[in-house]
Amino acid sequence: MVREGANCRVAARCFIWLFVLLQPCFGQIPRRDRAEGGIVIIKLGGSSITDKGQKETLNKVALDWFSDTLLSAIDRSFLAPDVNSTATCNDADVRSKNTSFVVVHGAGSFGHHTAKEFGLQGQSSAPQIGTERMAEEERRHTMTGLSQTRLSVQKLNQAVVENLIKHGINAVSISPCLSVPGMEAHGGSESMTLLAQVVQDALEAGLVPVIHGDACLYGKMGGAGILGGDSLVEALTNATNSKAFAKPVVQTIFLTDVEGVYSKDPNIHPDAKLLKLIEVSPLTGAILTDVTATGSSHQHDVTGGLEVRCLCLFLSLIILHLCLFSSNQTH
Repeated sequence: MVREGANCRVAARCFIWLFVLLQPCFGQIPRRDRAEGGIVIIKLGGSSITDKGQKETLNKVALDWFSDTLLSAIDRSFLAPDVNSTATCNDADVRSKNTSFVVVHGAGSFGHHTAKEFGLQGQSSAPQIGTERMAEEERRHTMTGLSQTRLSVQKLNQAVVENLIKHGINAVSISPCLSVPGMEAHGGSESMTLLAQVVQDALEAGLVPVIHGDACLYGKMGGAGILGGDSLVEALTNATNSKAFAKPVVQTIFLTDVEGVYSKDPNIHPDAKLLKLIEVSPLTGAILTDVTATGSSHQHDVTGGLEVRCLCLFLSLIILHLCLFSSNQTH
């Protein structure tokens, strides 16, 4: 299903997104990497390109906006030969830095509804050793949930890739689970290294990888769970410190369906305050700013919401630029 009537602040959001992209803070990035360019990971929130309240409902207006914006900044080597970039402000700066883009998107209403129905949850750690194998009926139920959830999220992934290709961007789908050996719902360092290599291969070929949060196996006893997009962003960003990427990840951008990070959920609390700075303990990763980050406000979200995002920001160990656009407000 496609929701055509949604409006978003296209011009304003375009300017903010490009300003954030073209004016990065490189406080923790060596000058060598700054000169050679690097990888920008864009986390495209599922709630920003879908109607999370309606199962499998695409927000095509927001998705078109995203593709147009990416087209305006991406290097020509990632475009179809008959396409000219709609390059805007400071385009030469982007190209001189030889910036590569990786898109990671959430599931939104494609996947979360089904995952919740079957009890599939996001996982942050490996399954316990010695866990008993599921009873056969429970195992079959779980595998049905995995297959249906994965089918649903791959529909969204296809829509994102198709939209990017329609705009002239050579995008390619990458599904993490049951494609990368050893990849499970909690990730896994070795499998994430393999995924990073797949991403690197795509970038070197002039392709824009589009990775999605996925339904994965979890352990050897018949379990399954959700590997969220934010966890994928964290793992790929950490690959900066390995040899998996020829170029480092110099920036991570999160796009969501609200105006920024608030002290609490603005959709529920009218007194929520927009936060311009979030302090995080360098020792523990604890959030020092007064933020009610206890999970997602979307009833079908199974991946943890803001709490997980804040943890990913700490673990990524790079400066994060938040660029947010609202698909629920008029221009």
